[in-house]
Amino acid sequence: LVADLAGLAAVGPGSGLAAAELFGMVRRACDRVHLANAALWATAARLSPLRLLPLADLALLLPQATDLDSALDRLQGLLADAELARDPAWAKAAEALYTLRADLAACMPVDAARDGRVRWLEPRGGHLALRCHPVEVAADLQRTLLREKAVRIWTSATLSSQGTFELIRARLGLPADVASL
Repeated sequence: LVADLAGLAAVGPGSGLAAAELFGMVRRACDRVHLANAALWATAARLSPLRLLPLADLALLLPQATDLDSALDRLQGLLADAELARDPAWAKAAEALYTLRADLAACMPVDAARDGRVRWLEPRGGHLALRCHPVEVAADLQRTLLREKAVRIWTSATLSSQGTFELIRARLGLPADVASL
């Protein structure tokens, strides 16, 4: 994403001093995001991948994640400029930045001990990816997938436990009076 933004900024301004200043600020903001991102992943590289990250490891990553979010916030603010917002490529980049910041906030909250998520580092294409998912999914499922009444087909080798569906029903947040499961 940052490389794409830097490429867009390198194309150059539309016209005038204000546009040139804006593109210069975008290029500098991209550089700051790149440096903050590199610092975050340099710290992450010292941690063991493919295991749950203890809070102490998350604490090591939090300063760099906060710096990255600050750099992304600055860049996102620049992309809100009316001239850039009219361009579909810049609008798409602004939307991607919003998603990236939301993902970063979910995976690196200030109070990770109480947010109900597990985190781990995962090798991806020669790099590490920070992954996070909720421990309990019932609330998310109720808010999204199960909000509307519809037929759902669930498959798994472990839907039933000890001959009943009570465990999965409770974990998915389904009411006890569901007609079938």
